[in-house]
Amino acid sequence: MNFVNNYLEPITLAAGATTADLNLPNGEYLLTLTDSRSEPTRWEIVGAVVVGGTAVLERGRQGTDDQSWVSGSVIYCSLTAGTLLDLLTRLATVEGVATGPLTIIDELASTGDLPVSGSGGDAYLIAGHVWVWATGAGEWVDGGSYEGTPGEPGDPGRDPEFQSSATHVQWRLVGDPTWIDLLPLSELAGADGAAGADGRNPEFQASATHLQYRLTGDTEWVDLLPLSSLQGPAGDNGREIELQVNATHIQYRYTGDATWTDLIALSALKGDQGDAGADGADGVPIELQASATHIQWRLVGDATWVDLVPLSEIAVVSGGGAVQSVDKAHVYRSTAGNSHSTGWAKVALDTVLFDSNSIWDAANSRFTPKKEGYYQVNMRVRRNTLAVLVTGVGKNGELFKALGPDTGNMFASGGSVLVYCNGTTDYLEPFLYSTGSIAYTTGQVDTWMDVTGPV
Repeated sequence: MNFVNNYLEPITLAAGATTADLNLPNGEYLLTLTDSRSEPTRWEIVGAVVVGGTAVLERGRQGTDDQSWVSGSVIYCSLTAGTLLDLLTRLATVEGVATGPLTIIDELASTGDLPVSGSGGDAYLIAGHVWVWATGAGEWVDGGSYEGTPGEPGDPGRDPEFQSSATHVQWRLVGDPTWIDLLPLSELAGADGAAGADGRNPEFQASATHLQYRLTGDTEWVDLLPLSSLQGPAGDNGREIELQVNATHIQYRYTGDATWTDLIALSALKGDQGDAGADGADGVPIELQASATHIQWRLVGDATWVDLVPLSEIAVVSGGGAVQSVDKAHVYRSTAGNSHSTGWAKVALDTVLFDSNSIWDAANSRFTPKKEGYYQVNMRVRRNTLAVLVTGVGKNGELFKALGPDTGNMFASGGSVLVYCNGTTDYLEPFLYSTGSIAYTTGQVDTWMDVTGPV
């Protein structure tokens, strides 16, 4: 028979069941089942032979009944009256040290505490052994140990958890599904106290250093929390951004970065196509003149001249008083072909009508002004089919200015704009916004662009 100290674990077991999983070392044990750890009301003693954590059970030992054990029941190892009586009976039978039934009188610290004499059947427990009065010898005799050899060390115990149900304080071992009643809440509650006065509402404010509160009606504010504890570390300064429009998107980048990032598609800013509008009236030609201080313009028929550019901004040849010569180039499309199908894109021109200073770059199909200043740019694009069409002037590969109407279906569109060029790296091109691939109307009358400047 094996014994193990402090063994106890939850169990559920049907009546008549003869096997169970137990957390015990291999060996033979006598175990006790009960319906509650804290408030037991019934018991059953069973024999158990444990091999590899599985026990074969002999139910209803030592006069107890084979019963059903539901959730909340526990099984544990302890010395039973039957075991102790069997031990003492064996001593009486085998060694002849007792003349009658044994009576455990007390548990003593040492044999020095034993009385001088005793009567037949008197016994004391000392350090795990049973000392019995032998009437024949007239002395106390060690009847042997009532504890088995130590078992193998058990696994570390699991921590308990506690909670309060509606009626009890409850506990369970971590990992178990079932809560076990430990103590009725009714035993923890005292008598009802007198009703308290209604509480007052708090008020809050922020001082220069603290979040503060006071109860309504009080005059003193009480520091609640330093404002410094609510403030995180200072962040880095934000970087400025730049915006631009390319052929398909509005883009942004941080100042100093090289790469542009798409922000929103131009197509997302455009509503459904509307009905075609009526053809607009022909534009009014302009007139140009030089006043004492400016180059000026006005629409033919208007009375007032409008300043266009100060004469002081027009370069003069060094050493003389002559105004710098003006470069002029006119290029059109003579080759049949279709426009691109969607968004903004460049219109390729191919035939020079005139070019006074070789500012047309035929290899790249673009104008490359060679002098710093402002250039007058005029252009027109026509296609063979009525459809959405918007024209614009491109500068350095991106749309610079849109020209003409920007809604409705039309055959052609165009316009004029004044553009500053640095005379070295800047270049100009005709741009077109299209929603379908449509054939151009070719020739110097319909699809063209001219550049004049500096003006």
